Amino acid sequence: MRKHIPLISTRSTGPLGIVHLPRLWQKMRLAAKDKLADDYRSGKGGYRV
Repeated sequence: MRKHIPLISTRSTGPLGIVHLPRLWQKMRLAAKDKLADDYRSGKGGYRV
């Protein structure tokens, strides 16, 4: 199975104007399908600047 690395910047804003939300959504969707690269965490911890 092919794993993916999130390509959306942590500083990008989505249509709601919230920073990091598009990346979070992408990571959660990939993790739910078990397609997130093994060295990326999802849903644990917080936003790191």
